[in-house]
Amino acid sequence: MSSFWLVLAGLAVFGGAGVRRLLRARAGRQPFLLDDEAIRQIEGEGFLAVEEPGEPLDMGEIRDAEEDFWRSEAWEDPEEF
Repeated sequence: MSSFWLVLAGLAVFGGAGVRRLLRARAGRQPFLLDDEAIRQIEGEGFLAVEEPGEPLDMGEIRDAEEDFWRSEAWEDPEEF
């Protein structure tokens, strides 16, 4: 039974080392912050120009697709417990 705890402790140490390595790798990078200016750009243009801007989103097309999805699905009544 003591070998079980030894293996469990080894896994905990190995996992902790992996998490520590991941955190150290992320600490070197600058986090991306979404500020008010970026939100206004997304609302106005439909995308956030970081490097290669894509086509602006057509909100009417998105709304129509969402409405079609909700109308087309056959929804079942919830099960009683």
